[in-house]
Amino acid sequence: MTMFIDAKVQLPGAAPVLCTAWSKSSPALFAAGDNDGNVSITDSQGNAFVPRGSKAAAVKSRSVSPTALCFRPTSPYELVIGWKDGTVTCWHVTSGMERSEDSLVHDEPILHCEWTTDGNHVFICDVKGKVSVWSIDRKSNKLVMEHKWMKPKTIISSACLVSPNSDGAGRIAVGCEGGAVIMFCADGTEKDLFALDASVHGLLWHTGKAKNRLVAVARNMALAVYSLDAEGNTTAITHGMRLGATLRPGERVSILWIGAGMMATATGESMLRVFNVLDDDADNYIISLADYAAAVGGNDQGEGIVHCSYSSTKRILAAATNSGRVLLWRSRQEVAVEAEQWVPIPPLQLDSRSLVMDWGPVGTLSIAQQSGASFVEQILVGSKCVEGTCVTQMSSAEVVVERVGGVAATLKPGSNVRGCTCSDDVAVVWTGTQIWAYDVGPSSVSERCTINRSVRALAVYTQRIYVSGGETGGVLQLAKDGSVEAQIECDPNDGDII
Repeated sequence: MTMFIDAKVQLPGAAPVLCTAWSKSSPALFAAGDNDGNVSITDSQGNAFVPRGSKAAAVKSRSVSPTALCFRPTSPYELVIGWKDGTVTCWHVTSGMERSEDSLVHDEPILHCEWTTDGNHVFICDVKGKVSVWSIDRKSNKLVMEHKWMKPKTIISSACLVSPNSDGAGRIAVGCEGGAVIMFCADGTEKDLFALDASVHGLLWHTGKAKNRLVAVARNMALAVYSLDAEGNTTAITHGMRLGATLRPGERVSILWIGAGMMATATGESMLRVFNVLDDDADNYIISLADYAAAVGGNDQGEGIVHCSYSSTKRILAAATNSGRVLLWRSRQEVAVEAEQWVPIPPLQLDSRSLVMDWGPVGTLSIAQQSGASFVEQILVGSKCVEGTCVTQMSSAEVVVERVGGVAATLKPGSNVRGCTCSDDVAVVWTGTQIWAYDVGPSSVSERCTINRSVRALAVYTQRIYVSGGETGGVLQLAKDGSVEAQIECDPNDGDII
């Protein structure tokens, strides 16, 4: 059996996390920007990232809060940060080097920053109508601004990268409060694409072998779908179709792809609305909280979905609600064309409301919250028996130890339990950052020691514990008290120990 657990990410404090980003190349790194002005880097397990040769975790701090983050797709260590005062920083998280920290172009909060897929250019948009494009100079290795556009009467509300030729070339579409959608190109040109009759609240780009589409949703829930060619010429596919009721002041719409051509919208209602934007003849449908509650239990009264994230590799849809829950569905098909193809999975209850969610490249869901951030992972819940001693994981916080004809005990070492194992007289439970070892006797179970150590894989033989985590990627042999007795080296070319 598998289950989903959430584990807190190691951050400097518990301030609200405003923006997050995952690196797009190996190794998988995670960046979180909080309201106290910190941008922190962790690994894919949620542990603070400490650069090689350094004793301190990688953290960039300023007196203002970060508002947008984006890793360079060709390097997992280069991060662009947009700040509330308009400053833009390009930070190399291992060396600590800052290629640029510019506040001359933008003097309003940065809304969006995004690298082109080839990693040659990065677009920066602020809320008050300024857009700029930067590149890295090959000789000086510095970030250089190439073009900027000033739209003093324009308020930018959304943005997304577009690539009509799928060539990684630099083009970005921005949606404005007045309803206009404009494309800016890395070569310095711009083009008005189309306009809606209300503020643009969301933009999505869909690319495929035959159908490239730019999708816009306005505050009045009007939908526009346009094809876009390499020259920026548009052809209306759908324009003005209403998806629902007009948003009230302060409300936002969250839109995302949940399969090729399938767009889901969340507006705080007790449902997700799903539309096939590539096939006008296809049926649209809803995924309701009432059906979810009927399948997994619980009460959906007064609960609404505020934003979502979808993993195409795992085919799992995560939806955050206004009550602090994260609801999960698994799709039976690569593209779910009806509500019955979504299978409900038991929800997670967070300790504070979710603000941003994003699936990482290693299949981990990051959740930025009102207090810190969490990672959600799918784990295998199992049991093991050795010569009359059995351990069984019952939940993410509870493990049962039994001795045939003898003691039975319930262990509650903490939340986020990721696994358990045993020998004939030792039981071990681990969370990924801590290990608990217990001595199992005929009539009692007693805690032997607690070991603070990150671990991806673990085994027990007689009285000794073996964990992955040697400095060269090997295996550590731990003594009864948790100290390292020996290190078994492994060939790094064989890959990571799992």
